[in-house]
Amino acid sequence: MRLNKKKNTLAISLALLLSSEAYANLEVNISYLKQEIDKGPVLSNILPEPENAGIQGAKLAIQDSNTTGRFLKHKYDLKDYSHSDATQLLMQAQQQYSEGTRFFVLNTDAKTLKEITKALPADALFFNAGTQDDDLRQ
Repeated sequence: MRLNKKKNTLAISLALLLSSEAYANLEVNISYLKQEIDKGPVLSNILPEPENAGIQGAKLAIQDSNTTGRFLKHKYDLKDYSHSDATQLLMQAQQQYSEGTRFFVLNTDAKTLKEITKALPADALFFNAGTQDDDLRQ
């Protein structure tokens, strides 16, 4: 009886040790690109949109993902870039792609979003966080 307990304990311990090695380190780089667009005055100045509305949600998501991801040896990194010029955003996206980033959150107008998605290779994944243009629906 004691021998079975020792064998079971040893088997469970080995299984736990070996299973922890099964998880590979994973580092995920995510780019958040925001186009600064002047939307003009709002009709109601009671609750204006916060200046950092989109990026704060992305930062919170990264923080949550890193909290749970540490158990699986996952690390998520967010790089944010903001500019009013679409060409600058495109150049930044290309640079980040060349550095290994494959996930892009685009908070831009529809025209800029289309330009960036066409300019980067097919293995890049894009998340539309800024435009409601119906032309983007598929």
